[in-house]
Amino acid sequence: MDTPLPAFVHGLRGKEMVFQAGQALDAPGLSWIRRGQVGLWQNGGCLFTAGPGDSFGEAGLFSSANPYQPVALTEGLLIHYPARGLLLHLRVHADLALSFAAFLAERLDQLRLYNEILRHRGADERILTYLRSLGADQQVVEISGTLHGLAGKLGLTHESLYRTLRQLQQEGRLLRPSQREFQLPPSDSDHQ
Repeated sequence: MDTPLPAFVHGLRGKEMVFQAGQALDAPGLSWIRRGQVGLWQNGGCLFTAGPGDSFGEAGLFSSANPYQPVALTEGLLIHYPARGLLLHLRVHADLALSFAAFLAERLDQLRLYNEILRHRGADERILTYLRSLGADQQVVEISGTLHGLAGKLGLTHESLYRTLRQLQQEGRLLRPSQREFQLPPSDSDHQ
């Protein structure tokens, strides 16, 4: 008999702690954000802002406590899978375990890319490195999300992003067929 994966659906209200003492959600586990944003806080600082489609709590699958305090930044909805039930489910369903491993491997590659991007001091090199990773040196690419969100991913203020995009266009190092489409001309694609 196959048992369903235990999960809790949690409505988010802005500025509230997502996991509070005494709630079932206090259990370590994995959470997926369906709508809204959650800031992950530790030692008084926000380590990461998770949005729709993002997960958090992966480390909680293998520890007895959540390493950070998730705080809802906006209204929204998340689904929380307690560690014990999720790990049991993964043991029984090899295909799901492989899919989860592939998901984690993709996340690791993304983190490596963002680590490399953040090593660059200049906004122009951060932007160009990111666009190359999307294949903009081969074809027109469309970014998902907003430019404001992209600025956050690249560790830039939105003003710096807009200013640098304008500068790269004026220098002929970036083509923008539309607001969210980008391509690197051959001369900049070769510069690596």
